[in-house]
Amino acid sequence: MKKKFPFVIAVLFLFFQFMGICEAAQYVNSRDQKNRFRYTETDQICAIETYQKGETDCEELVCIERFKWHPDFSTLTERTLEDNLENVLIRQTLSYDAEGRLLEETAWKSEDGPFYTRHFYSSDDEGTKLRETVLEEMGSTPRNLEDSFEQSSLCLESLHTYVLNQGYTDPEFTWTVPVEETSLHDIFIDAVGYCPIPPEVGKHEGENSPEKVKITFINGVLNLKKDVLRSVEKLCKLHGDTTVHYVFKHTEGFTWDFLRSSLVRFGYVTPQAQALADLWKSLIAEMGGVDGEGIIFHYAHSSGGSNTHVARFLLTPEEQKMIKVVTLGSPTVIPNEGFNSVLNYMSISDVILLLDPVSRFKALFRDDCHVIYVGERSGFSLVDHVLEGKSYSEVLQLHGKEFINLYYPG
Repeated sequence: MKKKFPFVIAVLFLFFQFMGICEAAQYVNSRDQKNRFRYTETDQICAIETYQKGETDCEELVCIERFKWHPDFSTLTERTLEDNLENVLIRQTLSYDAEGRLLEETAWKSEDGPFYTRHFYSSDDEGTKLRETVLEEMGSTPRNLEDSFEQSSLCLESLHTYVLNQGYTDPEFTWTVPVEETSLHDIFIDAVGYCPIPPEVGKHEGENSPEKVKITFINGVLNLKKDVLRSVEKLCKLHGDTTVHYVFKHTEGFTWDFLRSSLVRFGYVTPQAQALADLWKSLIAEMGGVDGEGIIFHYAHSSGGSNTHVARFLLTPEEQKMIKVVTLGSPTVIPNEGFNSVLNYMSISDVILLLDPVSRFKALFRDDCHVIYVGERSGFSLVDHVLEGKSYSEVLQLHGKEFINLYYPG
């Protein structure tokens, strides 16, 4: 022990000597480096210039930190750090609401970013800040939220915004296809479902558009815009290249889609059901009203059948009689009441059969429910639900031929 004691003393002596040398070097550097402050006419700092002595004892500009201020609230709106060649190394911008509260901070660091920090408030009192969301390059989970639902939804909002925008804003990825045209985007939307898009009413233009005949379509669950466009294009071709009007609701993910389709069966009027009723009313007006002797051929797939059933009650009896309905894989068996006619097609290998077997059994004994079973059982059952499947494609082809023979003979 006595032999080790002088060695320990020597090590400690060398250590403190080294720390003293480091402090002296920092002191010399601080003496060689100077800051010069510049101010605006209102005595607000606008720049900090940092100079350092070179080898020739001449002061050289190292960097400049610039500041910009809000004209009304006297708060910082922009802060940048530039090198001696005025190249921006770091930039930070801040935006405020009408009350002067900080809403968003945006920071760029060299080639990275931008990185966002957004602030939300529950009242006019800044002390009642509700939440703070940080959106980094790939999104990050908000950590200061008490509500776990808000945590997940805000995280998905950030991530979804990044997924949609990255392919267009990042110059390194300008050669890529749009994200929404990739299977990755399809999987993301179907799984998590963050897509706050209201129902859309549109039409696929065909070469033919009879004055007294219209075709409409409404989609079901787990559909993206490209899915619906593919379906209405198919309907258009099968019906002699006739214009097809459609109501499209973007998927909100597996859980929300099936929850909403369940609520519709209890009479809940969804925005797409309202949009469908409005579309029918406008088309009937184009055909001369209820006395114009026009007709609408309407196709509904999956939960679109349930929305069709609810939309009927938003029409007058006279308007209902101008619509012929065909459903494919609908969870709701629409009775032949009110409409001009109703045909409910169901594939025997469709999983929808399991959702409400009682109603389908009752429909067998009711004269006002026209349920037609199509397809065949082969291989793995319960998967024949998609509109592009063999069973429902054959149904559309059949009705398309009847339409052509009726309105475009020869």
